[in-house]
Amino acid sequence: MAHEPFASHTLHAIVRSEGFARHVEMWSAARGVTRLVVKRAQTISDFAVALPTARPLIVLLELGDATPDAIAEIERMQQRLDERCVLVVALSNVQTADMRRLMRAGVNDIIAPHADADEVNATLDALASGLVAGDASASTGELFSILKTAGGIGGSMIAANLARELAHRQAGRIALIDLDIQFGSLDVTLDVEPRLNLTDAIRAGERLDATMLRSMMTPHKTGFDILASGKSIAPVDVVNEAFVDRLTTQLKSTYDYVLLDLPMTWSPWFYAAAKHSTALLTIVEPSVKSADGSRRVVQGLSDLGIQAPRLIPIANRTDKTPDMKRRIQRITDILGTPCDLLIRDDARTAMAASDLGECAREVSATAPLTLDLEAIAMRLASARAAPATTSSMREGASRFRLFGRNT
Repeated sequence: MAHEPFASHTLHAIVRSEGFARHVEMWSAARGVTRLVVKRAQTISDFAVALPTARPLIVLLELGDATPDAIAEIERMQQRLDERCVLVVALSNVQTADMRRLMRAGVNDIIAPHADADEVNATLDALASGLVAGDASASTGELFSILKTAGGIGGSMIAANLARELAHRQAGRIALIDLDIQFGSLDVTLDVEPRLNLTDAIRAGERLDATMLRSMMTPHKTGFDILASGKSIAPVDVVNEAFVDRLTTQLKSTYDYVLLDLPMTWSPWFYAAAKHSTALLTIVEPSVKSADGSRRVVQGLSDLGIQAPRLIPIANRTDKTPDMKRRIQRITDILGTPCDLLIRDDARTAMAASDLGECAREVSATAPLTLDLEAIAMRLASARAAPATTSSMREGASRFRLFGRNT
């Protein structure tokens, strides 16, 4: 991993313990940091005095307990730092409300004060990766938006498992984003408890950069990162075009593959997600209900100026009944592109994975569901669909807003 930003900037650590100082020094030596300043402090006033006056790249504060005075002092110190500076604090006994308060104030990450070397290394590596990505001149990651043509079609399950399969293939850095602000359930599907979620990213506003975004992600044990939806139902218009533009740009500059799980309800900001997408994964079932949903999706995409060749249909819960081929052909005709990615109806594996909060591979690496998802991930890993035309997107978005279409 290259860490070009450290060539001309300073890593400034203010610590209480010798152990934490040693972790920072060892990481800096291993990563080629040329300017490291480590200061010792004990009281809150000591930390304020030790705060750097010049602009460092990263400031680390090992403060101890998350008392009201400590939280307030962190907020004051953040205001004194350059807005481009990355601030990491080590705090114990941090409550969710305190964590969100600190993130709103501009803190990029929070770790335990007694963290071991591996945790300190992982935190600093993530920050460095985000800084390098933030300095990149172009977004290079592949982004796939997942569309559902009917409720209960298994779109979120497929999104989670495709992230898992891409990680299994070691395709690079993988992100899974739950953009269903009202009814997202990826955290439940994968049995994770996020510290922060989509709501926190929205509240960050223009401060949301690659480094802050990485700190909001929840790592999954199988090798990909998750940004879960909020825990409470929020108005759909809490998400807007500017936020989705910022979010997708930062994701593509940080991750190699990004999967966006979109809500069933289409919103004016939908075109912003589609604009940044390598392709749109359209989840269908070989049924009359899904065929009608597919027709609505095509109409909605047409209104947005998105052409059918950018679609990659995925047919879920297929079987060997005599008329299956005919039903798949019907979906193909409606979408205007071949529907040749099929997921067999493997209810046993799907149910077991759901009950356990696991992915299909953890239930059975040889189950039909796992093998089919693996094949689709292979397709995504090699997909290089042509990007949509920005002008046609914006024209379509204007029509979308004018008619208030809700497909």
